[in-house]
Formats: sequence, structure tokens, C-alpha cells
Amino acid sequence: MQKLKCESCGGNIKIEEDKEFATCPFCKTKYKLNETKNVYIKLDDNTKELLENSMHNFGKMSKIALIPFIAAFLIILIVTITIILNTSKKTNSPNIINNQNEQNIDATINEAKKLISKSSFNSKFEIYSGTQSKFFIEKLLNNAVTNNKTNKDLLVTVIYKDETTTNPNEIVNIKHLLNDRNKYEIKLEYDEDNYVNTITIEDL
Repeated sequence: MQKLKCESCGGNIKIEEDKEFATCPFCKTKYKLNETKNVYIKLDDNTKELLENSMHNFGKMSKIALIPFIAAFLIILIVTITIILNTSKKTNSPNIINNQNEQNIDATINEAKKLISKSSFNSKFEIYSGTQSKFFIEKLLNNAVTNNKTNKDLLVTVIYKDETTTNPNEIVNIKHLLNDRNKYEIKLEYDEDNYVNTITIEDL
């Protein structure tokens, strides 16, 4: 059985086989072990919280990242079926009907592009909705800053306490008002076209 010297109190920690974590029996400091049992990461409260939040957000990000691909697949399927059906009718159909069918296909493709664009836009913000720490809210606000600098047609408003702004510099200032030890609730609002247009940050 291997042993590890505790960085906090100097006590000896026994490392059991097939265990992912080891805990000092004297000061209760926790350590995460790697697969070879020779690298140890001390887990304080902030590190544990960061790991938990990372896993939570990774799960959300994975699901949201699939949305554009699913949307694209469905739209391609619809367009393909539409083209096949229209092609089969072309031989005996007047030109005016064929032109109408082509316009319908173009409209479907345009709708597909809009849906993919919307999903991609919203996913940058939706992965951070719900309860978050300062670490993840800073990433959310960075996305808002980048968007508002580069996308004047879809500005995102950030609300925190008495601050309501779309100005990138003022959004950066909001980051400095956040506390490392606090938790926050992120609420999103959408415009009439279902694009995220408002981020509200509330203290918990």
C-alpha cells in the first residue's frame, strides 16, 4: 500500500488500491489521485466547487452543441425529400408550378440557415443559465462582450443590480463586481425571433 505525505499537516496518508481519492486522517484534507497513483491534486473547497461546476457545464455544453447538428440534419432531410417530390412532378407540371416549388425549396433552405444561426448564437449563453459561480459568469460575460463588439444587430443586454447595459466596457466592469465566494443565478430572456437578448445576474 502506497503512502502520501499530507501537504497541510505532514501526516501520512494511506493510498488504497482502486481508489480515486485519498483523505488525510488527521486534518481531513482531500487529494485526487491519477491512474498511476503518483500525481496528487489537493482539493480545497474552491477546487471541488470548480470541478463540480465544470462537469455540470460540460454536460450542458455537450447537449446544446448538438442542437445545430440535429437542426441541420433535419433540414437537409426535409430539403432532400422536397427536391425528390418536386423532381418527380416536374415532367408533367407547368413551369409556373415548378418555379413555385423552387421558391419553396429556397425558402426552406433559408429557414434552415436561420435556425442553425440562432442555435449557434443562443448556445454561447444558454450553457451558463441557472446557478453559477463567478468563474463561469466571467466566461458568459466575455461572450456578451465579444458579441456586442462584433454583432451590432443582436446586442445582448446585461443586468446586474443597478447596472443595465449593452456597452462592452460596462459589461467588463460588472465582472469586477462579482465575488469569488458567492453564487449567482443567471436568467435569460429572448426577443421576438427567439434570440437571447437579455442576461440577468442575481445574487443568491
